[in-house]
Amino acid sequence: MSHFIVNNIKFDKRYVYFERPPWKNYLIPSRECFVHAWQRSDDLPQFHKNVKGLYKLWLSDNPEEKGLELLLTTEMVNYRLGNWPSKGVKLKDLPITSKPDEWEVLASIAESSINME
Repeated sequence: MSHFIVNNIKFDKRYVYFERPPWKNYLIPSRECFVHAWQRSDDLPQFHKNVKGLYKLWLSDNPEEKGLELLLTTEMVNYRLGNWPSKGVKLKDLPITSKPDEWEVLASIAESSINME
């Protein structure tokens, strides 16, 4: 099989790899995996679910890495999103949330914050 299916989305196995930073006891998505999952996601929550699902499937093919946890921090995501476009990596814009009612709540908070006395 040359692909993984996560959340009904097909991912190319060639790009799904998790790396262990030197002297660390966790794994992070490789740059290729990060970009592939980002571009195949519709919003930030789905991106996180996709990476976690890919990690579980990848571990089944890489049992020697079992016992190491996935590290996917906000700082890592923000760093990659902030730096890679300047290096020519064009990542699509993803909404932070997928629920329209959450956007309405945020819009309401933004509006009421401006009008606070």
